[in-house]
Amino acid sequence: MMEKTTKVIRNCFLIDGTGKNPLEGATVIIEGTKIVEVLAGETKIPQGSETIDAKGRTVMPGLMDAHVHLASWTDPTQPNIYVSMMSTGSNLMTLYAAKHAQEMLDAGFTTVRDLGGYVNMMNHVVLAVRRAIEIGMARGPRILVAGDVSQTGGHLDMGLPAFCRRENRITADGPWEARKLVREMNRWGHDLIKTSSSGGGGTTEEFWWNNYTVDELSAIVDETHAVGKKVAVHA
Repeated sequence: MMEKTTKVIRNCFLIDGTGKNPLEGATVIIEGTKIVEVLAGETKIPQGSETIDAKGRTVMPGLMDAHVHLASWTDPTQPNIYVSMMSTGSNLMTLYAAKHAQEMLDAGFTTVRDLGGYVNMMNHVVLAVRRAIEIGMARGPRILVAGDVSQTGGHLDMGLPAFCRRENRITADGPWEARKLVREMNRWGHDLIKTSSSGGGGTTEEFWWNNYTVDELSAIVDETHAVGKKVAVHA
């Protein structure tokens, strides 16, 4: 069993996230991966611990962003967003996602929820980045990866031009098709399901258009909850 290492962050400006007033010159003691004590002012440093002087710096809990698209990109050489999306394969998208994950960690985000995208609704590229971070191959926050379940012509389908080729099986119509697609997402290891109940938002749809019937939405939610996962809904 590996011995826990002790780190001490001293002389920091501490925001603890509870709503209390910040602490000036605080000391934070960390054993292994757990914060075990937070003290106001200086304290006796445990022998053999690693000490970090954080004077002039702020210490706070990691930020969370519940709606990101790590594999999204802007090609500086291609002003047309559709051409840019269509001309980038999954290999390059994976590199974009890994780059964006590292940038989010460096900006203070320790947990993000990735809700897929129009050209990666199965979101396999972010599943790969999540695994790379878990095994220490890449740097990034914890990632909750969504798999998209859309009706044909629904919001998650309408972001692409009408005659653009779709990925295989990105849409499901009817309660049992929807259940099957949710089950496939669960098999691949997605953390949650994203679907939609209305149109609107950066596409050719109207906001008031309905997506999915109550029976279809109920099937998606029931199948997702059956394995203890949650559903995010564009509405």
